[in-house]
Amino acid sequence: MNQISSCRIYFNLISWSLGLAVTWYWFSAPLAWSAVAPYAKYLVQAPVLEASKRGSLAGEYGSTVWKAQDLNRGVFSLPLGLSFPEERGSLVYPLSPHYSPGNGISEWGMGISLDLSIRRFRTTGHLDFKTDDFLSPWGQLVRGDDGNYYPLGMKSKVRVKFVSDQEIQAFLENGSQFTFGKEQVIQTPSGIYAWYLVEARNDKNQVSRYEYLALEDSFLYLNQVFYGGSETNPQYRIGLSYEVLPHPFLDYRSTIAQRLQKRVSQVSFEVKAGGGFSPRFAYYFDYDLDEISPTFYLKSLEKRYASGSAEPKRVFEFSKISDFLNQAKWKSAEKFNPILAQYGNRILDRKETTFYDSDSNGLTSIELAYRDHAVIRQGIEQFSYAP
Repeated sequence: MNQISSCRIYFNLISWSLGLAVTWYWFSAPLAWSAVAPYAKYLVQAPVLEASKRGSLAGEYGSTVWKAQDLNRGVFSLPLGLSFPEERGSLVYPLSPHYSPGNGISEWGMGISLDLSIRRFRTTGHLDFKTDDFLSPWGQLVRGDDGNYYPLGMKSKVRVKFVSDQEIQAFLENGSQFTFGKEQVIQTPSGIYAWYLVEARNDKNQVSRYEYLALEDSFLYLNQVFYGGSETNPQYRIGLSYEVLPHPFLDYRSTIAQRLQKRVSQVSFEVKAGGGFSPRFAYYFDYDLDEISPTFYLKSLEKRYASGSAEPKRVFEFSKISDFLNQAKWKSAEKFNPILAQYGNRILDRKETTFYDSDSNGLTSIELAYRDHAVIRQGIEQFSYAP
């Protein structure tokens, strides 16, 4: 009995000790973790040696696939592939220019665009600055019954609201909020034509700010973008550099002359370090000028790091009208012989003359640059000269 009693006392003592230890761990563990938690993000992660993977020679566009109907209609899109780090915060509205055959000329080159504005638009007729629709990064906007504007056909779930004549706000489905305008607008005598993006804020309250160069010939050029970190202490900076075009472009869609006379030459990326920003890498743009027009095309894009190393260039080739004309075969036209006899072969030089339909009647007109832009019009029976 004494031995049995001693065993019972021994086991009870062990059970009591284990219970006390478990109880102590149960209450103390959360306290210990709460003390360590504030510093958990500073702990060094254990190194991991990953298994070998299959190599690939595929480039930036190795996985790009387009549908046949998109190619046939010319509605496909190709991003340039500019990418920027987001470890310290998101770039809420990406700086992602893209190529599409339907795009016109811009500071990025022929067919390449980066939509940063909401601007007036009418399918037919002229702008009246009262009942116009709008074009935006989400397509055409039409007025809803509530007075706000929405994408045509609700292709994107976006609500666009006029806060004032100078400011527009866009509310996205994912909780992001974009602000357009304020001081960054294109003003005309009839009213404001375009409002440019100045701030993008997501549902995590991360903010990206977009700043522009001073208004120049009624055109706004993006200057720099700040993002990451906090609203008052951004951690990243994207800067854009420009070079002057050999020939400017005029755009009258706003009812006033907007002159495009610069193109992007460099896009740099910098990280906050100490009291300033330190460069990390930059994209360099090289262009090719068309032989017979002021049009310029993106020729190559290269990413260079601050260390001096660089990634392989991305090279772009475009089908140009000059390539088509160089391969064209000339045929004799008897009605044109008197014009050749009077003006000589110089009239066929595409650098000296322009062939176009001046009267929209299907008949060719010829503008002579070397004759003070005189026009030769084609009639039913013969050509006529109009000085």
